[in-house]
Amino acid sequence: MNAARWLEGLMQTISKLEGFAGYGPAPESEMLGCELRQIVFKSHRILYTVDANSRKILVHYVRHGARRGITELPGGLSDQG
Repeated sequence: MNAARWLEGLMQTISKLEGFAGYGPAPESEMLGCELRQIVFKSHRILYTVDANSRKILVHYVRHGARRGITELPGGLSDQG
């Protein structure tokens, strides 16, 4: 039951993007060179992009907030110097 409620809440959060897709940029956005955005649901980050031409939102992944960012190297070092 808990997993089903969690998943339902996640889907409701993603559904909010339809009305307002301009949530904050993800920290990885600059390094990846794209407008990767994020919205937080409980302890997870939902990372997505918006295609303005087709007016579609593409959810790339849902990632636990405690995990290293996709641009971080092991040991907490950033590959940006």
